[in-house]
Amino acid sequence: PLDTPFLFRLGSTDKMTGEERERILQSQYHRILQKIDGEVPEVTIDTVSGMTVVTIADEPFATVLPADAPEYYERLDDERKKKLELMIAQRWKWLLQVDLTQEARTRSPESLAAFPYIVGVFFFISLVFHALADSFSRKYLNSPGWSLKAFVWLAFLALASWIHPVFKPLATPIIKGGVLPIFYFLIIVTACGIAYRLGCRALENYARAYMESHRAPNKHLEQRIQTIIQGGRFLVATVVAICGFAWMMGALGVDVGKIFAGAGFAGVALGVIGKDILNDYFFGLNILAEDQFTIGDFIETPVATGTVESFNLRTTRIRETDGGLSIVTNSRLTVVKNHSRDFANADFRVGVAYGSDTDRCIELICDEVRKFAEEHPDKLEPNPVFTGVHELGDSAVTLRALIRTAALEQWGVGRELNRRVLHRFKTEGVDIPFPQRTVWLKKEAGDSDSN
Repeated sequence: PLDTPFLFRLGSTDKMTGEERERILQSQYHRILQKIDGEVPEVTIDTVSGMTVVTIADEPFATVLPADAPEYYERLDDERKKKLELMIAQRWKWLLQVDLTQEARTRSPESLAAFPYIVGVFFFISLVFHALADSFSRKYLNSPGWSLKAFVWLAFLALASWIHPVFKPLATPIIKGGVLPIFYFLIIVTACGIAYRLGCRALENYARAYMESHRAPNKHLEQRIQTIIQGGRFLVATVVAICGFAWMMGALGVDVGKIFAGAGFAGVALGVIGKDILNDYFFGLNILAEDQFTIGDFIETPVATGTVESFNLRTTRIRETDGGLSIVTNSRLTVVKNHSRDFANADFRVGVAYGSDTDRCIELICDEVRKFAEEHPDKLEPNPVFTGVHELGDSAVTLRALIRTAALEQWGVGRELNRRVLHRFKTEGVDIPFPQRTVWLKKEAGDSDSN
């Protein structure tokens, strides 16, 4: 067995642990194997000084001690204790005899002569599995599949070492240090992948049922469902990754708690990093719970302004107006201005000359707004929210109109109104002044008329 140093387990005594006794027997057993020349040594059971001893080739090998017997050993009389020791010794004898027979067979001249051919067959089979692993990984996993290939070739080395009597001691380290960890990794990754897909499938089915339960789903609801799905996928992936990491550490026999408890400065650093990540997760959950924005919304934040392309509990990707992609952690989205909700207002302003009839100018602006609304009723309302004289400037009277528009249409409506009002004012003879300045030149004494 791979989890013990020897063929069978030994109990611990006051002077020596069971593992120390097993290592001593392993060393002694290895010397006995080196002396095998094709014949199987005989394993016998003898009684020496009242103790049951297992011998190999008439040499004492292992002594059955009370620590090797079950817990009820002390409650037996002497005769039954001897019978129990004899039963344990017979078990040991059988294990040793079977293993020695296999070792003698592998050390025979016929087996040693066949070893290169067997290794060649194993090598060819490993090449076939290597090609299958490469094809499977590239077709279904979109990766080179290095872990699968490493598992194939480590298994080949372990098997080739195991069947050769000289290299057999190398097989156990290869299996323990390479084959088993990669095997655990593949099993855990596969299980985590299945769990992730099942979690995402359940989340998508719930979202689909939620959509179907609403008779008249709108665009915002669809965007919110998509945002929740992306955030939920990230949450499922995080939970699965943490469980997979803990499972892998447990499979390798690593105590994760002791690592973090004794990490010192590294533990403090991991704690600080973990705090920031948890803070981002908290803000991400808060964004989902309060429905602050969804994928496709145009938002304005202290760090970036643009359209939300993707969202997860850790970060938000925002495509800014200049085309750049900003990846912002959710904890930095302290203030969010969402331009995609319900409606917007186009703040239209224009300056007219002081001699113009302001009431007439406001009527012209309102008339253009109504015409625009009749042509595009889905973009703006026909009646402005308010109109009036906004400011008395240095060279112009500023008129202002606030027009209710559909979400994200305020900028386009404003640009179109600029064009329409400009043409209308030209037609109606309304002047749009520009800043003017009068310069007075002072003639100094002594300057000639020509100057």
